[in-house]
Amino acid sequence: MIDLHAHVLPGIDDGAPTLESSLALARAAVTDGVETMVATPHVRDDYRTEATTMARLVGELRAAFASDSVPLELLPGGEVALDQVRARPVSELQAFGLGGNPGYLLVEFPYHGWPLDLSELMFQLVAQGVTPVLAHPERNDVVQAAPLRLQPLVASGCLVQLTAASAVGRLGRRPRAAAMQLLELGLAHVLASDAHAAGLPGAGLAAAAVAVGGGQLADWLTRELPGAIVAGSELPARPDQARSRRWPRVGRKDAVVTRALPSTSGLNRTDVGHLLFIWSPLGYGLREREGQPPAVGTTFDEDGRLLRVSRIGPSPLFGDRRKCAFTEPIPQ
Repeated sequence: MIDLHAHVLPGIDDGAPTLESSLALARAAVTDGVETMVATPHVRDDYRTEATTMARLVGELRAAFASDSVPLELLPGGEVALDQVRARPVSELQAFGLGGNPGYLLVEFPYHGWPLDLSELMFQLVAQGVTPVLAHPERNDVVQAAPLRLQPLVASGCLVQLTAASAVGRLGRRPRAAAMQLLELGLAHVLASDAHAAGLPGAGLAAAAVAVGGGQLADWLTRELPGAIVAGSELPARPDQARSRRWPRVGRKDAVVTRALPSTSGLNRTDVGHLLFIWSPLGYGLREREGQPPAVGTTFDEDGRLLRVSRIGPSPLFGDRRKCAFTEPIPQ
C-alpha cells in the first residue's frame, strides 16, 4: 500500500520527535503492509517548515532506513495549512508536492468551521495546475453535519483523503460516520494514516481497508489512486461497486417495521420497509441490500466471510434514520 500522509520526519512538527521514533513508525507501517510512505510535515504558522528542511530530512531518513534495513520507500511532501496557501506563491507550494509530484498538494482541512474563501483558494490552485488533496475533512464539524458540502469542491477538481483511524472508528462515531457517508457519496479518493507515532494497533491502512469493505474499492483508495498521484499518471476511475446480493427472504412476522406510511383513508398505518444497510462493528463495511429485512440470526456469506445478523438497530451514519442490520463473524 501507499501511505500519502504521515508525520514521520523526526523533530520537525508534532509527529515523530526523534530518529528512533521515526524508525519505529516506519517499521510499524511496513508490518501493516505499507511499501511507500510520503513524509508530510505540517506547513503552518506553528510549524513553519521550509521545503529545503523537509528535503534534507527526507534524505537523512532514507539513509537511516537503508542502514537499519527498513524496506520502505520514502517520498517528500507536506501538509499545507490554508493560511500558507493564502500566503505563499504556488511555485513555493509546489516544493511540497505530494510524493514529489508538484501537480498535487496535501491541504490541511480545518477541524472546525468552513472558511469563507475555501472554494476560491482551491479554485486558484486548480487553475494553476495543482490538484488539492483535502486532508481528513471527515473530522470537520461542518462536514460531519453535511457531507454533501464537499461536493462542489470535488466537482471543481479537489480530491479527498480520509484518515484510517476515522474509518475504523478510533476517532469516534461522528468521524467514522462522516467517512462512510463520503465513501457512499463518491466524495472520497484516498485512505492514509496521518500517522504521528507508532503504537496504534488496528488504526493503520490494513484495518481501514477492511473497514471500507476491502476488495477493489480498498485497493483503489490505498494503492491505485495514490500510486497514480506519485507516478504522475492518469488517475484511475473509481471501481464500480458490485450490486449487493439480496437478503434471504424472511417471514413477515420476523420483519422489522422501519417506517409509517399514510393510508389512502388518511389514517396512519405501518408497513414493512426495506432494510438498506448492513453494518459490522468489526469493520466489514457498509453494504447496500435489497429485499425485506433479515431476521436476527440470519447468516450469509460476504466475500468469503460467514456472518450472522446479531441485532437490528439505528444506522451508524449521522442523521440517517434508517434501520441497519449489525453483524458478527461466525467462527470457522
